[in-house]
Amino acid sequence: ETEAFVPVVENLMNEVDTLENLVYVLSFSERADLLRRMALCRRRIAQLNQVIWSKTMMFKHLKSQRYHWETEEEGMVIPVVYLQDILDTITYMTTRIKLAREFLDGAQTSYLARVNVEAADHSHEIEGRMNTMSTVATVFVPLTTITGMWGMNVVVPGQVNEFDENDPSTYVPFILICVGMLVISVGLTAFFRRYQFF
Repeated sequence: ETEAFVPVVENLMNEVDTLENLVYVLSFSERADLLRRMALCRRRIAQLNQVIWSKTMMFKHLKSQRYHWETEEEGMVIPVVYLQDILDTITYMTTRIKLAREFLDGAQTSYLARVNVEAADHSHEIEGRMNTMSTVATVFVPLTTITGMWGMNVVVPGQVNEFDENDPSTYVPFILICVGMLVISVGLTAFFRRYQFF
């Protein structure tokens, strides 16, 4: 009966090896299935450990009590149960289950590390976009302030009022404001490019 668990334990080890390999190759959309398989594998490890641990305790107790089941066959004493062989098999399976648990823990740690790295990359990408948007907004804030403060207080081309339209000096403030805005825009853009804000 104990030997029947050996293929189950080996299948469990193969499943853990498969999960360990899948951690590095699965895409983002397939990760839910990977986590589900990891959880099922953990449950199987716990169930097998529970069944095999009870057998280990039983056979260790039997061996320590020096029980001997023997039978007579043609005048010879032949042992019927080889407790040490059974105990060796159980110890082997227990070791393999512990190894499977350690490999699964390592795979889960690698999975979490990969998720953290991808999250950091995504965060860095968003930070770069927000930095560019902040830079553009910073360039336009002085321009908006200037147009808000002086937009209605100077003569603009096409405006009809008491100013002489033919006198070019009436447009000097408008031209100065436009040149000032252009200088501010170019200056801020050059500054931000030099210090690599975008």
